[in-house]
Amino acid sequence: MTKNSRRPGTGVRSYNKSDLPRLRWTPELHHQFVQAVDCLGGKYKATPKRILQMMSVKGLRISHIKSHLQRQEPFLSPFFTFRSSIYAKDLHSLHN
Repeated sequence: MTKNSRRPGTGVRSYNKSDLPRLRWTPELHHQFVQAVDCLGGKYKATPKRILQMMSVKGLRISHIKSHLQRQEPFLSPFFTFRSSIYAKDLHSLHN
């Protein structure tokens, strides 16, 4: 079956499991995600691509960021804070 094929008579698309292993969001990885979002100006300014670039974690894909961003959106700060700029410097220094 192809990705968009439907099961005969049901009108429901079949499920296709990804070849990639599922990513487990550890507390440390989530903290790094939150720091990146804050550094980029909050949930309304941070884009998945820029979050991914700032985190620079091997094996992390934009689809992981998009999914996590959707799940975490209600909990993320919409505003840039002074404290987040300090975290951003720490985060940036980890990868340089």
